[in-house]
Amino acid sequence: GNVELARMLLDGGANPAIAVGGLTPLARARQLHGEGAEIVELLEQVSGAEQEQPPPPPPPQLGEASQGVQPPRLLLDLASRGANTIDTAAAAARRAVASMLGTIAEGGEVEEGEEEGEEDEGASEETRRMLQQLESGYSTAAEVRDALLALSDLEGYDEQLERGHARLEALRARLSPLHALASRLPDDLCSPPRRSYTAHHVLIVDASASMRNTDVEVVSGEPPISRAEAVRRVLLDNFLRRQLDAGAVSADRVSLIKIQSEDAAGAAVPFALLPLDATLAERIDAALDDPRSHGPYLPALSKLVELVTHADAHLLPHAKTSVLFLSDGRPSDRVDERELPQLLGGQLRALHSATLGRLAFQLLGFGEAHERMLKSMAAMVPGNLATFNVVSGRAVLHRAPAATAPG
Repeated sequence: GNVELARMLLDGGANPAIAVGGLTPLARARQLHGEGAEIVELLEQVSGAEQEQPPPPPPPQLGEASQGVQPPRLLLDLASRGANTIDTAAAAARRAVASMLGTIAEGGEVEEGEEEGEEDEGASEETRRMLQQLESGYSTAAEVRDALLALSDLEGYDEQLERGHARLEALRARLSPLHALASRLPDDLCSPPRRSYTAHHVLIVDASASMRNTDVEVVSGEPPISRAEAVRRVLLDNFLRRQLDAGAVSADRVSLIKIQSEDAAGAAVPFALLPLDATLAERIDAALDDPRSHGPYLPALSKLVELVTHADAHLLPHAKTSVLFLSDGRPSDRVDERELPQLLGGQLRALHSATLGRLAFQLLGFGEAHERMLKSMAAMVPGNLATFNVVSGRAVLHRAPAATAPG
């Protein structure tokens, strides 16, 4: 029985050199059965006789989708590596299957917005039955293995897995609203949040059609460049390069919000809370596609308030939020122009409240910018925490401000 059990676990990917409770299976077998026992010899063959191998990297966390690994093999590996009894192996396998299908651990619970009795598309009734049996209906490793293999052969398994992944993303979004807000988040984003980020830089970039205008000088006497290209250079050279040269650390985080109409292609928040390191240049460059359509300020500021509100739980208690607002000062919000200043002021006051005053706000105007609009926005930020500068057709780009929020 012990030999057969060991063979089944080894077939499933168990490593006899991994310690459980302070002892590896090989050491435990020697302690219980003595040298020369059949089970000891079996484990010695696999682990390299007397020389035990170092443990492999930890297996994927339960609930994480794994790329390029067939689920049955992955789940057998999870079950056998992390268990020292058949019961825990079966329970681990069941939880892993449930997570990969995007189902709730208990199964069959009605989600918010679903009607009682509505079919759960994440898993069929047959799948649920097999998952329940994995938890309580099997008593040997062989039965666990066979059940996992049978599960992958169910009709529609691939479709269920695809729907399950989508549902798992929805469940993650409920754990952190940031998942629903930004297209890309850092791998170290914790749920529940852990206060570990030292600073938050938010780049707000005008991506409207007016940013195509070519009225920004680079070098006196040479042809001007477009406002959008000037923004890109300011972000990559003035902001990112200077931050890295000044000793920025990966715990400093950067987010990007685009000022664009809702019908524009591309995400309004291409990324949020990514580390401030050299790889960020590629992310910024990819996010700054060709300017198009309109550029309303209010939706972008609303996303800014939402972003900093949710990000606050991930920042150290005294970390500052620095906002860099890059535009030509010509918003296209579909509201009465007499009401727009009041609405903008409301969003900027909400931003100040969301950051508890730990805020620095810098506005840069590009090309023949509407300076009065940008200056008035700077004045709307409470506490004199905002500044305004122009990178215009009458200015030289390399003399522009450092593009780092003050403080």
